[in-house]
Amino acid sequence: MQHRPNSGNRIIQLVCIAGTAIWSCSSESNEQIRAKLPLSLDSALISEKKDFPDDGVADSAYYSIVEYKTFDKGRYPARAYVDFYFLKKARVKLAARYRYNRESGAWERFDEEWRIVHDAAQVR
Repeated sequence: MQHRPNSGNRIIQLVCIAGTAIWSCSSESNEQIRAKLPLSLDSALISEKKDFPDDGVADSAYYSIVEYKTFDKGRYPARAYVDFYFLKKARVKLAARYRYNRESGAWERFDEEWRIVHDAAQVR
């Protein structure tokens, strides 16, 4: 008696192979993900500055990436902690957490809080 492979199983195998190939080709490298972060942060800094009167925003507004971490698995392969300094004469910073969403291919802010800046040299 000859064994014939079940055609339903064969189709499932082909779909799985194709899905894996598409996933591996479309996934971004850590370098590509990291390269997108400054673009998102530049946009966020501009947006934050618009929420305050011009005379309250420092000329030397900037951000600092405090921590950057990557993960091998999951929906969010990278995370960044970022401090924004943009208020004139105010010893506060906006501390924000970002994560890279693999599905959308973009960085998203998922948490933020205002914190007191203890080192006056950080406020420009």
